Amino acid sequence: MIKQIDLVNTLVEDLLELSRLESDAKTPVPENIDLTSLTGALLAQIESLTGSRQVTVDAPEGECLISADLSMIRTVLMNFLTNAARYSQSYISVTIAREKNHIRWSVKNDGTAIPEEDRNRVWDAFYTVDESRSKRKGGTGLGLAITKQILDLHKAKYGCTGNATETEFFFEMPEVVEAAEEETAE
Repeated sequence: MIKQIDLVNTLVEDLLELSRLESDAKTPVPENIDLTSLTGALLAQIESLTGSRQVTVDAPEGECLISADLSMIRTVLMNFLTNAARYSQSYISVTIAREKNHIRWSVKNDGTAIPEEDRNRVWDAFYTVDESRSKRKGGTGLGLAITKQILDLHKAKYGCTGNATETEFFFEMPEVVEAAEEETAE
């Protein structure tokens, strides 16, 4: 009974959050965020979810800065990471890369892949690829819908790709170049 109450409470909180994001009642308060250190901190928080799976992070040296709302981006990363942990069989691979003037953050996991025809629909509220699988894994069915709204508010490029044994979720945002680095470049 307590688990059901907790699930209903989480569902209500997620519905309220999605409603605020969709109605533009919430606007991002940008600050410089290092995606490498934030990713490491969040992976430490979900260590019990990852269990014996191999978790790797591939990131360039130094900070990978974006300008975004910290609370919102934390939600995005946590949704992507917890989904990867829930649905992976043996590994989770996070890649943070500089691509021209953007930072690309992605997480891949093995396991049952999301069929190509479902990849655009996973962002819809309550949409699940496999209903029975979703109920076994927990969650409200709103995490990726909330993630989509946050990434839209930040004007980020994002998506879901994969093949028969692997799924990848990613987003790209402009890289912040610190003033000292700009002066050195001139």
